[in-house]
Amino acid sequence: MTPLLLPEYLPVELDYLYLFLSCCFEKGNCAIGIPPLGALDEIHQIDLSNNSIGGDLPYDINGCRELERFDVSNNFLTGKLPGAFARLSNITDLNLSSNTLQGPITMVTELNKLCYLNVSHNKFDGKLPNLESLFFLAEVRLNDNHFGGPLPDSVTTLENMTILEVQDNYMTGDVPIGLKKLKQLTKIDLTNNKFDRYSLAECRISLEKHLPNCVRNI
Repeated sequence: MTPLLLPEYLPVELDYLYLFLSCCFEKGNCAIGIPPLGALDEIHQIDLSNNSIGGDLPYDINGCRELERFDVSNNFLTGKLPGAFARLSNITDLNLSSNTLQGPITMVTELNKLCYLNVSHNKFDGKLPNLESLFFLAEVRLNDNHFGGPLPDSVTTLENMTILEVQDNYMTGDVPIGLKKLKQLTKIDLTNNKFDRYSLAECRISLEKHLPNCVRNI
């Protein structure tokens, strides 16, 4: 049987609202990368997860102005996060996990409707940006990357946060004591970083007191 290949171009006349091609392509049979997506200006969801897609993220994705969910997890994507992603003003769910993407993720601060952010298991680096503008963030998975610097104090303003995972990075400095204010928090993992051990101990005690039902790996 001839293996399926991701088409080089997606016919825009189909007027997609949803594009689901998860687990469609055999390993090694989809090396051409993601085709241009910019003409799909009415699409709401794109799921290309769990394939063998290589290459860069699409630089024309800002044309998908109605996009709410974008999932390309578990592929072989490389390169940096294009600035075009900052123009996805309607996106609520962004999953780039388990690729080999690199560079900063600064542009995510422009995604004001974002609820779910998963960039885990990549090679992203640099300092984490100020997340204060992302008021709706509920789940943040940044683990298993190369992030450095401190955990920004702005995370303590994210009142809808339920999951915060930043383990297995190179983060340093003090852990914000204000994490205890995140009353919706059910899971936090700060392990395998280089945080100040005294602030980690203080954070552990504070969370045990104020959020006793939160699963804590500190």
